[in-house]
Amino acid sequence: MGISACSIMSASKSEPAISVAKSFPPKWPGLVLSAANDVNGNSAVAVDIVFAGTAEVQTILQNSNASKWFSSREGTMRTFSESLKVISLELVPGQTAMLNKKDYSKFMSTGVFIFANYSTAGDHKSVIPLDDAGYVINLENQTFKVSSVGTGSKF
Repeated sequence: MGISACSIMSASKSEPAISVAKSFPPKWPGLVLSAANDVNGNSAVAVDIVFAGTAEVQTILQNSNASKWFSSREGTMRTFSESLKVISLELVPGQTAMLNKKDYSKFMSTGVFIFANYSTAGDHKSVIPLDDAGYVINLENQTFKVSSVGTGSKF
């Protein structure tokens, strides 16, 4: 038995439209990561900058904290090898690292997540917009903060 009639209904103006996350490379000219002298109880801290290439991957990352990410990242990266890109760094106390646009300009993303593998309990995750001027990630003793930099800043 086939379909005898079919109609397409459009949403009324009062109903929200379905939005599909668009994927594009980050527009920032750079990222700076700076570890405090007492970061992570005077120990190195692993940091992953994770580029979600699809809405599905973005949802998975939104529902993860750092502990979950670091314990499952190998499997997640294997499962989503085409739509998930990761830059992994490990910073020691007092170290500063800088990423330039060439380090991530080919990573098509719907969202970017920062995960830091601290030895203390906590979420240790941040989401950074793709279209800002750039960011400084300050890794402190037991947590980290992300600050947007001004549009005139040079990387």
